[in-house]
Amino acid sequence: MLYVFTGPPGAGKSSWIGAHAKATDLVLDFDLELMDLAMAGWPGADHVLDTTDVYLIHTMPQVKARARYKRLGARIITVDSCESVARQRV
Repeated sequence: MLYVFTGPPGAGKSSWIGAHAKATDLVLDFDLELMDLAMAGWPGADHVLDTTDVYLIHTMPQVKARARYKRLGARIITVDSCESVARQRV
């Protein structure tokens, strides 16, 4: 399963993933690397998504990126917090 986490800096995306991801899961805390490979037709991408949970942080995906994620069957999760908490984290 592919999970795409969106939300502003300091919202808690990495914290949520840290609390839920298993040691065997793949966590990508940067924009689009695996998805670029998957969208470019990298032959291993489907296998990774079929056998491993992938957590991808993409802070502010544009409409085109969201559409690509949905085509890959991603579950898009928006994480947000109040401004004061986000400011303390950044």
